This record gives sequence, C-alpha cells and structure tokens, in this order.
Amino acid sequence: MVKYEPHKWNKNKHITHSHNCYSYFLNKISPVEELRCKAIEKKIGSTNKCKTPQPGYFDGLNPTLYKQTRKVRTENGFRYKCSNVLPRLRKDNKNIKYLGKSRKAFREKCPENMYKGALATTGPNSWKHSDYHFYRQDENEYWSHKDGKNPAKNFDAKNKKIVDPYLADRNYKNNKYTDFCGYFCIPDDENRKNMSSVNNTKTRKTKKRQSKKLKTKKSQTRKNK
Repeated sequence: MVKYEPHKWNKNKHITHSHNCYSYFLNKISPVEELRCKAIEKKIGSTNKCKTPQPGYFDGLNPTLYKQTRKVRTENGFRYKCSNVLPRLRKDNKNIKYLGKSRKAFREKCPENMYKGALATTGPNSWKHSDYHFYRQDENEYWSHKDGKNPAKNFDAKNKKIVDPYLADRNYKNNKYTDFCGYFCIPDDENRKNMSSVNNTKTRKTKKRQSKKLKTKKSQTRKNK
C-alpha cells in the first residue's frame, strides 16, 4: 500500500496545480506535467491555467468526444458519469483491476504490490458542475484524495477522516459526487500506470493505422494461400 505523504503533493505549486485526483489515485507525480506547468507560469505569470491529467487522454479520445468534454455544460449535453469514466480509465490503465461497488468489493483485499482506489461522479442534477473524483487507500487504512488543483487531504466534506469513500460525505460546495462507481486494485509500480494532461490523438491515429496495416497483411496472406 502507499504512504499518506501530502507534503509531496502540496509543497510545490507546480506539482499541486498540475496534478489532480486522477494522478493522486495513481500515486504518480510526473516531472513532465510539472515542467509543462512551469512553462505556462513563465508564459502567463500564473499556475492557475496549468493542465491536469484526464482519464482517456493517455490512450487518446477521438476529436469529437474530446470537444464534447471541453464544452460548457448544458442540461442535455455531455456530463461525466460512471459509464463513461470507467472505460477511459480502463483504456489508459489496463493493469488496474475493477472490483465493483458492492460491500464485498470494499472488503476484498488487493493482491500484493497493489493498493485500493475508488471513483465517484456527480449526478444528473449537478450537470452545471459535472465532474468525477478519485480516492485511494493508504497504508494507515484511511482513504485520501486530491480535489483538482487543491492540496491532498484525508478527510471528507464534513472534515471527517475517510474510512470508506462510499460512506464518506461527498457533498462539496461546488461538486456533489452522489454517484459511486466502485473500487479498484491499483499497481504500486509507477511504470504500470499511465496518465496525460494532453489528449494523445496522434497515438490513437497511429494505433488505427497499425490496425489497418495488420488487417491488410492478413488479407493478403489469405489471398496468397
């Protein structure tokens, strides 16, 4: 399991403002994201515009879906929900195991060299502030999280220590994470986890080209036979 070490996330503003709940859930501090944040600060004189990793960006969202997620929220438009965040997480991180959201899943122990995480999203009534939020369990058995560009912490919306994200108060001032998506087992090894603040559409296009080439080769092989 991972140690609760908030100072690693909170003492350096370039890390604090370029890492969010997703990176904290992955327990992954990226020097690349830190440098990107420094470059933005140098350009505009502030770290407020630093980008943070988003589920699906590492694998690459298609341009249409990417534009939808960046639009101003409308009542009938795109909103984050368990059914669209979970697939993005899986595409970025195939080594993460989804346990489900039952009480059995909460009690289930992760294999050695893995630790537990959880995910919740805002509900339909919070479309103006549609968002997702990740948590992780630390070796002290309490859960902690990092709300966007805010400092990492181990207490909920009522300032109580988190024993279980499902039972924790998730009703924050701007975001009410009413929809609980479930628990996960996450590898300790940093090299087995992926994230990006930039949508890797090039990676997605390359994969498609490679897939087409492979299909063409297989087709030619069949014809030659």
